[in-house]
Amino acid sequence: MAAARRRWADMIDTEDETEGAEDDSQLRKDVAAFVDEFMGPSAGSRLLTLALLQADLQRRCVGWTFPCRGWRWCVYEAPLTLLAEISVFVSLVGQTLPSERACNRRFRKMLSRWQSRLRLAALDCQHARAPSAPCQQCKAVKPFDYFADAQWDKARANLPATCLTCIHKDGGACKRKLPSNVERLRCIGCGFEKVEHAFPRAQLRQPRAEERRNCIACLKNVSELTCSQCAEVKPLKEFHLSALTLPWAAACQSCQDAVRGKARRLRAGWEKCRGCAAFLPTSSAVYINQRCPNCAADRKRGERTCLRCKRKWSENSAEEQIRKRFCPNCR
Repeated sequence: MAAARRRWADMIDTEDETEGAEDDSQLRKDVAAFVDEFMGPSAGSRLLTLALLQADLQRRCVGWTFPCRGWRWCVYEAPLTLLAEISVFVSLVGQTLPSERACNRRFRKMLSRWQSRLRLAALDCQHARAPSAPCQQCKAVKPFDYFADAQWDKARANLPATCLTCIHKDGGACKRKLPSNVERLRCIGCGFEKVEHAFPRAQLRQPRAEERRNCIACLKNVSELTCSQCAEVKPLKEFHLSALTLPWAAACQSCQDAVRGKARRLRAGWEKCRGCAAFLPTSSAVYINQRCPNCAADRKRGERTCLRCKRKWSENSAEEQIRKRFCPNCR
């Protein structure tokens, strides 16, 4: 119980820069008063669960996940409504349910109702933090940090990839270190906030990507695609593997075979990717240096990478000056 009180006191002292922070601070004070009021044998675990659930919902409003004993609460809708209900629950329990047994029963009832009505589930969000893909050699499904960066770019483009263990058979690193400041993006399909490595590059580079992007897990649930040339709906096996990640520019194998043997000057309106060797129409696909959105590099002329935070920035400086290795935020 003392550990729960100390942990919740640390949460109270931490100031959040989120919307509605004033209302959340009052809710935190109510929960802190609730902790001081009830000192039963099982109050520690119950109140800690309530505190973690409330803190998790607050962080989900700004796109963050908060772990609680190996699982995470996944809120699909109305998180602010649940915050209000927690506040009401704290006030009611503090006034009308002084006994320990009645408090436990009321808490279990309220928690069950929250789960059913707001569709809360004790789901494992490991795939949101660490997307995985099968290795084409050992056939094992591994997280993305077990693949080299170039190999994971293939996996996120729905292409076969090889893990580091199979590449370094004679010994070597089987896992790569990832930066801690990985950007999180919300998938339109499943609604989860996932790391940017879970999204194909083509989905992030499409127009209005904030309203259309889908993770590779949601894209793999598609069984049919519409050809952008013949406008026919065909099964997924009739398309190139990477066509799943850019359905607006998908071209079936029949349309690609019609221009595959022609010279470049004779296949007007088509472009062959120098990375995945797929033929895509130039009218619906954005090509960067003769590469499709999945294979094009993120590097730009004049862009630098910070040695500390690994973020990229551009800065115009005189040629005779020393080249800066840290971004303006890290200097």
